[in-house]
Amino acid sequence: MGSDEVRSLMDQGVTSPAVAPSLLRSMNQRFVLDWLYRNGPASRPQISRAIGLSQPTVFATLANLEDVGLVRTRGQSEEQAGRPALIYEVDARAGLVAAVELGQDWVRIAIADLLGTVVARTEAKNTARSVKALVATVERLLASATAEAQVGAISHAVVATWDAAGPAAGQPGASAPPWRRPQLFDELRAALPMAVSVERDVDLAALSEFTLGAGRGADPFVYLHVGAEVGSALVTGGRVYRGANGAAGDIGRLELTTASPVGAPPGGGAVSTLEGALMGADAVSYAQALGLLTVTSVGQVIELARRGDETARRAVARQTEVLGNLLTTITAFFDPELIVVGGGIAQHLDMLAVGLAGRLDGDRARPRFVASALGADAIVQGAVVRGVEIAREAVFAERMSVDPGA
Repeated sequence: MGSDEVRSLMDQGVTSPAVAPSLLRSMNQRFVLDWLYRNGPASRPQISRAIGLSQPTVFATLANLEDVGLVRTRGQSEEQAGRPALIYEVDARAGLVAAVELGQDWVRIAIADLLGTVVARTEAKNTARSVKALVATVERLLASATAEAQVGAISHAVVATWDAAGPAAGQPGASAPPWRRPQLFDELRAALPMAVSVERDVDLAALSEFTLGAGRGADPFVYLHVGAEVGSALVTGGRVYRGANGAAGDIGRLELTTASPVGAPPGGGAVSTLEGALMGADAVSYAQALGLLTVTSVGQVIELARRGDETARRAVARQTEVLGNLLTTITAFFDPELIVVGGGIAQHLDMLAVGLAGRLDGDRARPRFVASALGADAIVQGAVVRGVEIAREAVFAERMSVDPGA
C-alpha cells in the first residue's frame, strides 16, 4: 500500500473497528514513517500530537519500525514537562537509489539515500557506439560511485532518457544512437542487480524543479527544455502529467513554418521542426545564410549578438520569434502560472527576454517565465527524487513483508 493510499484511508476514518488490525497496523506504520520523512526527527509525544494517534499507538508503531531497521533513536530531548524523551529519525541508509542520466554527450550517475541526500556521483563522456558499450559504461560508473560512497546494495535505479516511450512507440532503428535504441532498457534491466525503471528526462527535470528548484510553489507550471532536443512537461497538482503513453509534451518534432528573409521557399516561409528552428541545424544554417559563415552552434550566435554583432542579432530575433510563439501556444493550451525554461537556451534567456516580453504582453493571462534553477543538474536530481519515492515504498514493503501493490 502506497503513502497516498494510506493518507486517503486515514482521512476516511481508518480507526473504525471494521478495519482489520493488521491493515490498521500497517497503515499506522506507513503514516508515521511518512511523517518522519517529511518533518525530520521527533519524539513520541511530538509525533502523537502532530498526527493525532495515541502515544501507546505511536510507541508500538515506532518499536516495530525500529525492529526492522526503518527508524532509529538519536538521543534524547527535554519535553515541556522536563522529562527526557527519545528522539526518533528515519534510517536514511535503509535503502539507496541510483539516478542514471543517459544523455547525448554525457552519462551521469548519482547515488542517494532515502532522504534524497546524494552520497556519491560520477560522470563520463558518452562515447558508446553500441548498446553493449553503453551498458558497460553504466555498470562501470555505478561500481565507481558505489565504491566512493562505501555503500552496499542499491534498492532501485531510475534511468533518465530522452525518449522513454521509444521502446513502446517510436521504435528507433539500428541506425539510432545506442541511448535511443529500445533494446537498451532490456539490456540494462538484465545487467543491473537492482530493479530499474525508465523515465523521460524532461519529466524528471520538471519534477526536480517543482521539488527543489524554480517551480516550487507554482501550480500548474510548465517545464520547457530547449537544447539539442526540445520537450516540455506539465506539472499540475504536484505531479507530472504523462499522457496515455508517457509521451505528453514530446513537442520537438512538431513542424512549423517561420518567416525567413533568407533562402525562403515559395510561400514566404521556411519549414522546420521546433528542435531544428530553436537550437538545431536549421537555426545554424539560417545564421550562416545571413553571413555568419563560421558559426557552428546557436550558442555562438547568441554570444556574438551579446557582443553587439548586428547580423547575429538578426539571427537571434528569429529565435525569439519561434520561442515566443511556442510560449504563447503553451500559455493558450495550459494557462500555467509559470514556465521554467531549461536546456542550453536557458543560459541565454537574458538575451531573449526583452523580445519575449513584448510577444507575451498581449496575452490575456501572461505567465511568468524564468530560467531553470538547477541547470544541467535538473535531470539527475529529478531521477533522485523519483527514485526515492519508489525506493521508500519498496523498502517498506520488503521490511514489513507487505505486498508493494497492495
